[in-house]
Amino acid sequence: VLLFRPPYGSRDNTLDQLVSKNNMKMVMWNSDPEDWNHNNSKRILDYIIGTQSSGSIILLHESKETLEALPLIIEFLLSQQLEISSLL
Repeated sequence: VLLFRPPYGSRDNTLDQLVSKNNMKMVMWNSDPEDWNHNNSKRILDYIIGTQSSGSIILLHESKETLEALPLIIEFLLSQQLEISSLL
């Protein structure tokens, strides 16, 4: 495991030290469409469309609705001339 996302973004000094000790990188996010709280892929997409996505790390979870929205999210981001980058 190279990347670690703390659940709920909750962290403290002990967690920071543990991540560092295990040569991992902690990844946070700055855009949260709360896809876990929606059972509608359009609402997830609408959130992305309504926010400034340049430079963002968008938090998404594995759900049926998110997977349905993902191709449209990618299409939208690319139409905005944004590059989708890997964290690795």
